[in-house]
Amino acid sequence: MQRERFEKDGFVILNTNLNRNDKFIDLTKRIYNSLEQEIVSININKLRGSIMGNLNVYPGNYGDELLGIVKSEGIFELIEKILKKKFEELTIIYGGNLSLPSKGEQHFHIDGGYNKEMYLMSISTEDINEFNGPTEVCVGSHKKNLPFWKFVFSKKEKKKILLNKGDIILRKHSLWHRGTKNSTKKNRLLI
Repeated sequence: MQRERFEKDGFVILNTNLNRNDKFIDLTKRIYNSLEQEIVSININKLRGSIMGNLNVYPGNYGDELLGIVKSEGIFELIEKILKKKFEELTIIYGGNLSLPSKGEQHFHIDGGYNKEMYLMSISTEDINEFNGPTEVCVGSHKKNLPFWKFVFSKKEKKKILLNKGDIILRKHSLWHRGTKNSTKKNRLLI
């Protein structure tokens, strides 16, 4: 069922028990502490993406630790079934998205060239609701290679991705998506 939904819609949400895993809870606290220290030490306005309010972030050493926790929970097997690929066959690149408080919406886009084979697995390090900058996707938009101008005029089914802490969204890189406005006073992080 999840494999079929992934193929049809271009994404699937996996509800996990990570929010009950002590190692995951501890890791997310450490990530947020590091993030807050980093934000204080730099001029955010000089970073690429700061105007729109969506920054790419690199989780550093936390990436391996986070992936290890996901693996220990047995989630790898489910993801392998959805992708029809073994994790050993994949090149893992860590990254994340930081949605800045009171910042605006991105333009819809895809990640990389359409013909590239790439999947994104995002792990929610906090609850993501309609107010703190959820990702908005265009359901099924991964099926056609459209230039931006044709995409703009095409019919779309938009959906904001709301997640509980520990939920995972698995999506195709060619799914049109954007970061939406974070109307809260807090940063929102997705790794």
